[in-house]
Amino acid sequence: MGEAVCTCVHQVSLSISVTGYSGGGVNITCRYDRKYKKKYFCRREWLTCFELIRTETKDKWVDSGRFSLFDDTRAAVFTVTFRDLSEQDSGTYWCGVDISLSEDPYTEVNLNVVTGESVFDLVELLYLNDITLTFVWLLQLSVFEHIRCDKKKK
Repeated sequence: MGEAVCTCVHQVSLSISVTGYSGGGVNITCRYDRKYKKKYFCRREWLTCFELIRTETKDKWVDSGRFSLFDDTRAAVFTVTFRDLSEQDSGTYWCGVDISLSEDPYTEVNLNVVTGESVFDLVELLYLNDITLTFVWLLQLSVFEHIRCDKKKK
């Protein structure tokens, strides 16, 4: 996808873990100091980080293959959308900001991609156990962000 660009990234500011499902997608949100302009997302491999997507564009989605990046300058966060996940995508990634002639601060992202039950299998299982599903909020049609279940009254 990209060249090994992020070789000077050493200041970890935060480490987060994200779980996604094979075939689905995840949204990864990373904070940054407002003074930085260039943002990127890369995959960590040994001493190098292979760049997957980069932008200097503010408040607009940028696409590159299975990745999209949005720099929300008001909130000082950028969001990376990673689509069509497979178990081979599990690993360590970095959300970084490019600082010329200095070490880049970054957020370490530990991505775990699993093969799981489909949404329909889970809903069917819940109904079989006399539980009524009352609210489901889906993120990228593959990850449950919030779920509330109530027992049926007899």
